[in-house]
Amino acid sequence: MQSYSDKFAFQVTVSPSEVSYSYSIKAALHLGSETPLVDAKCGPSGLCNQSAAATSPSFCSCVHQGFSAAVSPPDWNMDDTSRGCRRNVPLDCGGSRSSSTDWFAALPGVKLPDTLNSSLDMGITLDQCRARCLANCSCVAYAAADIQGSGDGSGCLMWPENLIDLQYLGGWQTLYIRLAKSESGKRKERSLLEWRKRLQIILGIAEGVKHLHEGEGSAGNVIHRDLKPANVLLDGG
Repeated sequence: MQSYSDKFAFQVTVSPSEVSYSYSIKAALHLGSETPLVDAKCGPSGLCNQSAAATSPSFCSCVHQGFSAAVSPPDWNMDDTSRGCRRNVPLDCGGSRSSSTDWFAALPGVKLPDTLNSSLDMGITLDQCRARCLANCSCVAYAAADIQGSGDGSGCLMWPENLIDLQYLGGWQTLYIRLAKSESGKRKERSLLEWRKRLQIILGIAEGVKHLHEGEGSAGNVIHRDLKPANVLLDGG
C-alpha cells in the first residue's frame, strides 16, 4: 500500500482542554490534480485512499465493509462521492457496556476525522475509552488522544456522529469504528468461505499429483521439479 506520510509535516497539539491535529504539504511537493489527500471529498463515513484507485474508479471508499455507498454504484464511480457511506446494519445500543452487542474494527494508518464535535478525556486509557464509547449510544468511533508515548497511546477521543475528512496516509494513527454484531459474523463467514476455496484448490492439486503417479497410463516415475503456488493454473470456476 502506497504511503504519503513522508510528504507531509504533521503536528499534534495536546492540552487539558483540547487536542488538535494539523498537517501541511512539504515544500516543492506536487501531488497532481487527481489526488484528494489535501481536500478529501468522500463524504460521511468515507475514506480517501490513494490505493483504492487500483480496484475502483474513485479514490474514495467506505471506511469498512459494514458500510455501503449512499449513492448507486454507477454514480459513485462517476465521482459522486460527497454523500459518503451509510451503515448496512443499525447499531445495537442498550445503553450500557454489558447490554450492547456492538464491536469495534481497527482502521490503522489514518489521519483522524474532523474533531469539531468529538469529546476529549486525557485522563483515561485506551481500554477505558473503548468501554466508555460502547456504553454511549451516540459514540460511533474512538481513538487514542496521545500517541507520542509507547504502546497504543493514551487519552480518549470519541466521535458522536458521521466521520468526516477521514484519510489514509500510512503510518499515522488507528481509529476504532463501531459496528453491529452481525457484521462480525459476516466477516467470519467470508473468512470461512475463503478457507474452503483454498482447501478445494489444495485437494485438487493433490488429486492431480496422485493421478500422475497412480492414474491409468502413468509410468509412476514423474519427477516434480517446480511445484509451487505460482505454477498452479486455476480455471476460474
